[in-house]
Amino acid sequence: MQIDLAITGGTIVTNHEIFPGAIAVDKGKIVGLGDPAYLPPAKKTIDATGKYVLPGLVDPHIHYHYSERPFRDDARTETSASVAGGVTTQGIYIGLDVLPRDSYFLPPSLREKAPAAPSYKPLGFEEYKSSFEENAICDSFFHVQIGKPLAQQEAEKLVEFGILSFKLAPHMAKLSDADIFNSFRVIKGLRSPALALIHCENTDISQLLGEEVMKSGRTDHLAYNESRPRFVETEYMSRSIYLAQAAGCPLYVVHITIGEGVELLARAKSRGTRVIGETCPQYLTHSSEDPAPILRENPVLTKVNPPLRDKWSNEKLWEGIKLGLIESIGTDHSPRKKAEKVGTVWQSRPGLGNLTEMTLPIMLTEGYHKRGISLSKIVEICSYNPARFFGIYPRKGSLALGSDADFVVVDLEKKVKVSVANLHSRCDYNIYEGWECQGWPTMTLLRGQVVMENGVITGTPGIGRYIAR
Repeated sequence: MQIDLAITGGTIVTNHEIFPGAIAVDKGKIVGLGDPAYLPPAKKTIDATGKYVLPGLVDPHIHYHYSERPFRDDARTETSASVAGGVTTQGIYIGLDVLPRDSYFLPPSLREKAPAAPSYKPLGFEEYKSSFEENAICDSFFHVQIGKPLAQQEAEKLVEFGILSFKLAPHMAKLSDADIFNSFRVIKGLRSPALALIHCENTDISQLLGEEVMKSGRTDHLAYNESRPRFVETEYMSRSIYLAQAAGCPLYVVHITIGEGVELLARAKSRGTRVIGETCPQYLTHSSEDPAPILRENPVLTKVNPPLRDKWSNEKLWEGIKLGLIESIGTDHSPRKKAEKVGTVWQSRPGLGNLTEMTLPIMLTEGYHKRGISLSKIVEICSYNPARFFGIYPRKGSLALGSDADFVVVDLEKKVKVSVANLHSRCDYNIYEGWECQGWPTMTLLRGQVVMENGVITGTPGIGRYIAR
């Protein structure tokens, strides 16, 4: 027997062990793992001597701005950015308007098209799926972002498309507690692993505080943050967890920024509540107290929901990772250019870009080297857990027989000075500009094919696949 690929000489890292060994790949799947002496002959061999081989990362929190430009454009650039950082699977948020309106059970208000750029053309689900697959160089699954109460018929239709994760977005539309609770009940009734996702900010209070700050005429880098203080997120997270527990619905809290969130997760888990906490690299490394130069110089770039917090929250979130309370890392990657973040902090579109490529370098630099977080813990929260939570394990997030041959090869000692000029997203700024990272991905493989080598994208657009769950 001759296999397609052998990876030899490296140290294999899973969510529970680290060991020297080899990996055998055939037809895009892992068919052997262990002692290289027992590998069959291979058509191609990759020598990973001195490096570590991790399962490809799963970034469960990616935004494409399909209301501003064709979906295919972001599929090209942002999957390139992902594989450059070792991410082989994206979880992409889409809106309800991407589904066929004539065959989809939507309230009339949701059938209306939102204002959009001239290039925007609303597509049906299958067209979005094909648009991704024709242009992407990593795999993906979809979440649906909901700004209205979720109806049973809507949810069942989405399940037919292989979509099992539903993000409730009270910051985008008015959702009452009854709306949230009833949506939780609908999601609970769907087949496993259906999951409710929630953006936690009390918009009533943030609007009140925002009006007060705006009246003062302030547009500095702290103005927007002061309209959304920590307690606005703390209150809504606490309430959401309570309502999900009452409804018996598993809950995934996206982009936790607050140190208080770690305690809320601990309390909920002690009660047996099925709640999962996600944070993002930027909330582990950046604060409004000492903003990156680019954010201080360009306050409009600081606008992100929720905002960057304080150094205390940074360290509490790291503590939450160590304790196993923060169980997932996403990025909330939003690939807008500086020219697209126009106006003041009050008028500009929100979001930070150039993040999906930075997750692994930041976790290696700030987590492994500086804080002693193990490589297995990094695999757990960046690959294994997101794959499990969103129903794509063991196909993804695992180095095991039968899993997709998705790998990232890492040089733990390689030092790289971060520059937006060397990154791959369409976003033309980066909050890590000038940072020196220690630990960098040198090769990424998707289903056994090399899609990035030494910072050069080698994958062919169209290799990516949508994963129905």
